[in-house]
Amino acid sequence: MTVTADAPNPRGRVPGDVWEFPRICGTFKRRKKWHPAQMPEEILERIVRAVTNAGDVVLDPFAGSGTTLAAALKHGRHAIGIEINRMYVTGIRKRLQTIDGALELKPDRG
Repeated sequence: MTVTADAPNPRGRVPGDVWEFPRICGTFKRRKKWHPAQMPEEILERIVRAVTNAGDVVLDPFAGSGTTLAAALKHGRHAIGIEINRMYVTGIRKRLQTIDGALELKPDRG
């Protein structure tokens, strides 16, 4: 069965091609103060849910503020993050420890 943009998807709603999410400014309460750039978690949650299944592994080779890792863990995925900035690693660890069901954090090898 071919599903076009105008036809309903038999498995559920098809997201549109324009996603609107509020940005995270430097003065916003939910911004992680230790990282200069951060994606809204809602964007990564949507992507994680769209392209993975519960139990899958999500890899973020440039973990930054840990938003992708947090989104993956919150939706029942396993997460592997790679980050070379020690300050960011510390922030990511603190962030992920607040998520219920987060996996054991492995020590860095540096």
